[in-house]
Amino acid sequence: MRTEKAFRIGVEVGGMMIVLMALVRLVGVPVHVEQLLGAFFLRPGPSAWVLGAALLLLASSVVALAYAAIFEHLAHRADGVTGVVVALAHMVFSGALLAALPAIHPCVTETMQSPGPYFSGLGLLGVLVFVALHLTFGALVGGLYGEVRPPRLHRATV
Repeated sequence: MRTEKAFRIGVEVGGMMIVLMALVRLVGVPVHVEQLLGAFFLRPGPSAWVLGAALLLLASSVVALAYAAIFEHLAHRADGVTGVVVALAHMVFSGALLAALPAIHPCVTETMQSPGPYFSGLGLLGVLVFVALHLTFGALVGGLYGEVRPPRLHRATV
């Protein structure tokens, strides 16, 4: 597995996700993942956003490493379509995890609105944004990761 490449791709694609979420906010969908992540450790505000953005880049790198392991060891290929397929499982897991946010996040429900599972608290448009962001992440990671190493063949010993 090309660990350094997968980690770098995670940072790059995570940065693209931050830009896409900023664009989504400009059109009125209040997707505040960076703020939610940072507010685990700091009061909501600019410092929490910066910390959350850094955490999102780190998380994106870890997730990209998991994608790379799947590409290398299960799928034996990496491209945009394979990335989208892997993203489906990532999306289901992430959306379900968001359902637990009010129970585990110190600021949600007190000072911050919960996005709800799959961003459903933001309405249908929120759910569509959630799906689009995850599928885009998968397509980009798969496309940028590129060719996988061929599986190792076991040699029979005589």
